[in-house]
Amino acid sequence: MFQKANYSFEGKTIVAETDDVKYVLNRLQDISKITFLIDNVQVKVKFKRKMALKIKEDQKCISCGLEINKFLIGKYLEDTACLNLVPVNFENNLTISFTLDHRIPKVCGGSDDLYNLWLMCSQCNFVKSHYRIPYLNIKDIKKEYFEIKKTNHKLAGDFLEKERKKYLSWI
Repeated sequence: MFQKANYSFEGKTIVAETDDVKYVLNRLQDISKITFLIDNVQVKVKFKRKMALKIKEDQKCISCGLEINKFLIGKYLEDTACLNLVPVNFENNLTISFTLDHRIPKVCGGSDDLYNLWLMCSQCNFVKSHYRIPYLNIKDIKKEYFEIKKTNHKLAGDFLEKERKKYLSWI
């Protein structure tokens, strides 16, 4: 069950959260709205069908292996009526969201079909961007990027740009 919450995360106002990943996984279906209990009150929550299917398949980032260990329910600041389910990893006071990434980027002719999508944490997705960087390489690039970023933002940006250019020939 979800507990009430009240904070902001990635442009959303979070109204509830749960660490009970199995509870959420058992309720995910091939539909776009799911009913959850928030402090014993039934609430309908929107969830992307493709995201639900990929999360049921595997609960971790394809690249770095980071696992979903919490779900948030939130609403965008400008939309007060619609609640969304957000899968995240919360460790060491850092919350990292998950997204669906295109194996073959759309700019390279990739589609939104389920077979072309995989679950990726937002950090790996940021590193990959719209380039066709093999998912096994992303983890190392991400690690080095965030190490450099601790001391020099510009140098980190330059490093990432150089790494991405290695994969321009793939586009």
